[in-house]
Amino acid sequence: MPLHGAVKDYGYFYATLLLGTPQRQFAVIVDTGSTITYVPCASCGKNCGPHHKDLAFDPASSTTSQLVPCGSEKCLCGRPACGCSDKHECTYQRTYAEQSSSAGLLVADQLQVGNGSVEVVFGCETKETGEIYNQEADGILGLGNSEVSLVNQLASNGNIDDVFALCFGSVEGDGALMLGDADVAGRFNVALQYTPLLANPAHPHYYSVALEALVVGGDKLDVKPATYEVGYGTVLDSGTTFTYLPSDAFVSFREAVTRFALAHGLHVTKGPDPKFPDVCFGGGPHADRGAALAADMEHVFPVLELQFAQNTHLRTGPLNYLFMHTGEAGAYCLGVFDNGAAGTLLGGISFRNVLRECGRRRGARIHRADRPSLPSKSRCKEPSLSDQASRSQAGALTAAAAAHPGRMVVLAFAGVALVALLAGAAATQVASCSTPAKEGEAALLEPKEPPRKAGWQTHTLVGRIGTPGTLQRRLYRQLVWFCPPTLAKLLHGQGVQQPPPWLRYDITAGAIRAGLAGAAAALVCVALASGLAGAPARNTPEVAELIQQQDSGSGLALALASLVLAPAVEELLFRGFLLPCLAARMPLPAAVLLSGGAFAGSHLAPPQDAALLLVLGCTLGCVAAASGGSLAAVTLAHALYNAAVLAGALL
Repeated sequence: MPLHGAVKDYGYFYATLLLGTPQRQFAVIVDTGSTITYVPCASCGKNCGPHHKDLAFDPASSTTSQLVPCGSEKCLCGRPACGCSDKHECTYQRTYAEQSSSAGLLVADQLQVGNGSVEVVFGCETKETGEIYNQEADGILGLGNSEVSLVNQLASNGNIDDVFALCFGSVEGDGALMLGDADVAGRFNVALQYTPLLANPAHPHYYSVALEALVVGGDKLDVKPATYEVGYGTVLDSGTTFTYLPSDAFVSFREAVTRFALAHGLHVTKGPDPKFPDVCFGGGPHADRGAALAADMEHVFPVLELQFAQNTHLRTGPLNYLFMHTGEAGAYCLGVFDNGAAGTLLGGISFRNVLRECGRRRGARIHRADRPSLPSKSRCKEPSLSDQASRSQAGALTAAAAAHPGRMVVLAFAGVALVALLAGAAATQVASCSTPAKEGEAALLEPKEPPRKAGWQTHTLVGRIGTPGTLQRRLYRQLVWFCPPTLAKLLHGQGVQQPPPWLRYDITAGAIRAGLAGAAAALVCVALASGLAGAPARNTPEVAELIQQQDSGSGLALALASLVLAPAVEELLFRGFLLPCLAARMPLPAAVLLSGGAFAGSHLAPPQDAALLLVLGCTLGCVAAASGGSLAAVTLAHALYNAAVLAGALL
């Protein structure tokens, strides 16, 4: 099956599926980090994005389509589990790291495979948000290690062997996806190496392997093998553009590449975007060298070898860890980034020109192919400026997996002890946002479903390990929406679009439940912190005093300001803009703490009151994360909290 798309033009690779009777085609992103396949449903209407490549799927127009009822053996969603609609229809929901989401009904219908067709179960979307709403691809082709993924459905039904192979081309971008035992070793005349897939109870849907060492230019990095096992371990993900290493491994890798490059005549140069501390080198071969570029690069950059368990060694060239500088000819930057202690995520860049075969019986097999004979003719280009502006650490949003209000309460209570200890000494530093991607340019594929991509994984890793779209690209569109039309057209290229879901107050039952739970959690957390700090739990006492002193008209105006205006404005600023901006640059707990500190500092309150405001700000940040970025939910929680405190002060 040929792959299409390119990093610069799309930020992902996609395949074309033929579904239904008569057949309809759909462009779906190939993602080993997602477990479920879905496309827009005709009933979705304006709840699904306007930019998708193909018309929505209409179950009523397919003679072989059947909605899956609740209780059916086909009503399987993996994690999170399926739901049930009022009409007794099986439903699914996925929330991703970068705050996008997909929800809908499960449908059973025919999928063309080879010269025939087979029945598969997939999602028919009734609502999209975030980058899923904005992307051009119709949906996701879930290849994760779960019984609900498309490849495992086909294998379980005996349609294919329990194995698939995936190959992204080099800079040119050819690619192919092969379902079943395609005898790729014989077909491409290559010798595949084998390394076992590891069972990961915490993340059972990942393709996890044992990475034992990295060898740069013939020298093994002085990094203990256990380093690559921290966090979620070492994960193979086709949906993430770049590669992310634990801090110790990243520092050693960066230093080794730098020493080699400088010793071979290159010089350090600034990155294409001053807002990112990219590690870049100038004076290298020019990109117009074509097929000779890969060989030329090995004269000035070191070869990288990844050593896996069972003596499996994958030798890759510099283009498997470098991307081309967009502002300087002959300059290249590291496409490997610091992932803290979140884990090791081997993204698409590490497997360019590498054939990968995955099977639960065989494990993972890999081979470096200099010129694979692939059927696709699509071209894959180097990351543009927007690719760099869009990236964030793969494990930056690990705490965001809480995508339900009930989990939010647990998250808020878990953080209250730390917040109480830090009360009164909150940092108010704010990291600046980078220039986001323009329309038509690529956004980084963030980590999705397990380990992410749900809530904020981001690829959390909440929702998916890698899916297109980024917080910064969304922030860009938010800012453009507030610009005058002429300025917006100049910046955006296509004028003003409708505000994104992050800035829309979608008042749903889920948002209301999250708001109610969030208000309760805020009251409890502030009360607990008040007891620890020995300060009264105040937030709007001044307003109460003024109401008691003023006439009814002034009192009503002050009450409206406290209960409506303040929550709306403050949540738009601190949880609508600042929190996503920070979360794109650092782990989510740190982003919640810093945005909470900024929230507390903006009130210019005495130290004891500022400490309690910090607790409130952090709790509201948890509400935002747990509700999937619902501005309605967090604004409601804030308003109800203010109302409760105001009522207590008046009484």
